Amino acid sequence: MTDQATSTIEGQLITTEEYVELTEGGEETEEEQIQLAAEEEKPAPVEVKPLPVLLIEDDPYDRQSCQITVSFSFLPGDGNPKGRNVVITAHSHNDAPIITMKRAGDIEDYGTEIQTMMNQVFDGFEENKAKHETRKQKREKEEKEAAERAAKAAETRKKMAEKTASKTISTTPATTTAAPAKPAPVAKPAPKQTPAAQQLALF
Repeated sequence: MTDQATSTIEGQLITTEEYVELTEGGEETEEEQIQLAAEEEKPAPVEVKPLPVLLIEDDPYDRQSCQITVSFSFLPGDGNPKGRNVVITAHSHNDAPIITMKRAGDIEDYGTEIQTMMNQVFDGFEENKAKHETRKQKREKEEKEAAERAAKAAETRKKMAEKTASKTISTTPATTTAAPAKPAPVAKPAPKQTPAAQQLALF
């Protein structure tokens, strides 16, 4: 026999190393089978598409079709027995918000408070709708005027470029034959001077 410890599996004598390889590399355990089955049963990931971003400015002035925002801001406590001051704001579209402030202890039911603020927003719909239409018309007019100015500027630049190109072509000098250069004038020789001795001899 060898020095290694031996074990018997199905009547066969094997070494400890062979026993470990057979037991560890054999069939999957019940726990592993359950885990694999759970992974196979997992549903395929569902692609979640983001919701389109809607501009509240484009919401219709309709109670059921527009977004209403109501918020509660609890200010730092000041020791008042009724609790903190609570700033409540409500608005829709891009209109000015409605703002009120109460003590936290005076708010009996937040649902009722929310509905009260929403009703105040609804009450201003007619006036705010008229303001909204005025802003919209002004914005559209400004956008139209800006587009017209841009188109006019582009047309002006185009005409100036065409004019510059035409002027460059018309002012290109033609090839001419140069006239021969006139010879430089030759200086006349200075008069010959009579020596002073000869002048004395004449006398």
